[in-house]
Amino acid sequence: MRSNFPALCDLASVLISRRKHRYVLIEDASTGSPLADELKGRRTVIQLIKPQQDKRVRLFTQQALFSAGPRLVSASGSMAAGFP
Repeated sequence: MRSNFPALCDLASVLISRRKHRYVLIEDASTGSPLADELKGRRTVIQLIKPQQDKRVRLFTQQALFSAGPRLVSASGSMAAGFP
C-alpha cells in the first residue's frame, strides 16, 4: 500500500498516539527522513535507521528486537512482500 506523504504522517501520528509508543524506528531512506522531522516534538523518541542490506537480511538481523515485544509492522507494506 502506497500513500501520499501527508497521509503517511497522519497515519504515523495516529498509530503513535493510539499505542503510546516510546520509541519509533524509521528507515533513513526515501520519505523516512522527512517523516522523522514531522514526528519530532512528540513524547516519542524518533530514531532513524540507515539501511545497510536488503530487507530480508535486515529483518533477520533484527529478530531479537521483534521477539522482545510487540512491534507494529504493516502486513501490506513493501517489507511484507516475499514473506509468507
